[in-house]
Amino acid sequence: MKKTISMFLCGALVFNSISTTVLANGYDGISEVQENEASVDISETENADINNKYLEFIEQYKEQEVFYSIQNIKEGGKPILLMASSFENEEEYEAIDDKNIHSKRCDVYDCVNGEIVQVGSIFSLSGYLSLYTKATEEYIATRINTHSVYFTCIKDDKLYTYGYNTNNIQEDTVDHEEDGEYYDYAYGTRNYDDAIGEYSETGEIIFEKVSEDKAIVNDEAESDENDAPTAYRNLIEKYETEYGSANLNEQEQFWTGLCFAKLLDFNGDGVDELILAYQTEPSNIDNVEYTVELWEFDGTSVERVASQISWTGNNIPYFGGFSISKYEEKYLLVLTDNAGGDISYYGTKDDGSIGLVHELIWKGDAMEGDWYLDDEMISRETYEEYYNKYRSDSIWYGFSEESCNETIQEEISQTKDKLKM
Repeated sequence: MKKTISMFLCGALVFNSISTTVLANGYDGISEVQENEASVDISETENADINNKYLEFIEQYKEQEVFYSIQNIKEGGKPILLMASSFENEEEYEAIDDKNIHSKRCDVYDCVNGEIVQVGSIFSLSGYLSLYTKATEEYIATRINTHSVYFTCIKDDKLYTYGYNTNNIQEDTVDHEEDGEYYDYAYGTRNYDDAIGEYSETGEIIFEKVSEDKAIVNDEAESDENDAPTAYRNLIEKYETEYGSANLNEQEQFWTGLCFAKLLDFNGDGVDELILAYQTEPSNIDNVEYTVELWEFDGTSVERVASQISWTGNNIPYFGGFSISKYEEKYLLVLTDNAGGDISYYGTKDDGSIGLVHELIWKGDAMEGDWYLDDEMISRETYEEYYNKYRSDSIWYGFSEESCNETIQEEISQTKDKLKM
């Protein structure tokens, strides 16, 4: 292990065990750096291989109080391992539940030439470590107070920090460090505000406790597995690699990443189906939309039964969500579209298979139109009868509703526990 060198950057602590590069952090400086960066396209399989190496690495800590998170903060979208293991100061972490925490401190590990090496540590004095995006890259944000923010990523196998600091000074100044430079901008100047505005928050990073039963993804062996838990584990790991883990944005307005997972036996055959939901827009609510999927295990592999954007209300998919209903001892996945006017019910069909059972469709405009049940026009009374009978015993999961946040987090945690993830 290389000797650790410590540097204090305007309140954001970044400890690097290789070398520290602090890039120019003025508005124009960052633009220049971004323009000169090459885009690296890392395949899903390569990322999965790196993830596997991280999961193998953390097995040595399975009997200790250690939490981890894998985030794609290396240039080109490569995954990086973050580990939190210091809990002497209770102010440095927050328990979400017995399996997950937020943390102000973590060690950073990179996969370099097939080996897992620690490239440094990150510590935030104000607020928990959060994930941000700029263009196609991801960063970890740290703060000392409301007047400073620092964005850290991995480039050239080293920690790079873009630092912005405002101390209510009268003029813009530039301070230089041995391995680079950073800019101090007066609070409220155009450069500072514009520079910070280029980053979009994804949410506070969730660190998961290292488990003795943590599964390792193996794409080559996936087709050989013939049990549902293994197949579902592989699917969730694949989606988390592709879409990211579940996170709330800073204001806890809406969810991003793979933000829902629940096992449920729809047809009572003893084999669970899997409900997933994901969303990838980090900040602009006009672009937020949630895809909800239903998967089943056919005895050898998983198959997707349904996949659609589900939302209701106010003519914007930002209000995403869905329901799970129970009717005559069978479950139904209820997905809505067209501001809630179109409703699809997925569950057990007459032949015992899982699929689309009923569909209520509104054909018309906001003022006039007709209801259809399975392509047959029905009266308003018939619509209300079907709508109410499937709604009487149901639970709603709203991805932009604060009242649902705790339930959504519990569902994800319980599903991962059942799958031994």
